Amino acid sequence: MTIPLISPFLLSHHHGHSSYLTIMTIPLISPFLLSHHHDYSSYLTIMTIPLISPFLLSHHHGHSSYLTIMTIPLISPFLLSHHHDHSSYLTIMTIPLISPS
Repeated sequence: MTIPLISPFLLSHHHGHSSYLTIMTIPLISPFLLSHHHDYSSYLTIMTIPLISPFLLSHHHGHSSYLTIMTIPLISPFLLSHHHDHSSYLTIMTIPLISPS
């Protein structure tokens, strides 16, 4: 999952977020619902760490607030309120990704 998130975004889509969102949402739905629908902690830990580290190193010119808004809905509302519904989780995550860009 980390390969599609980091490689295509930093190599080809560093100037736009629309293609990045499409590539990211596909790996989120498939392996998450199939194999990790019973465990969220491992999935969230693996995803948040690769997103913050390489993204800040290559695009540190004004996306710190963007990363902060994205990590909060992934951890708080998903585990607290939407652990039983995946559609709301994807909606909350994609909206903050599009707005700051």
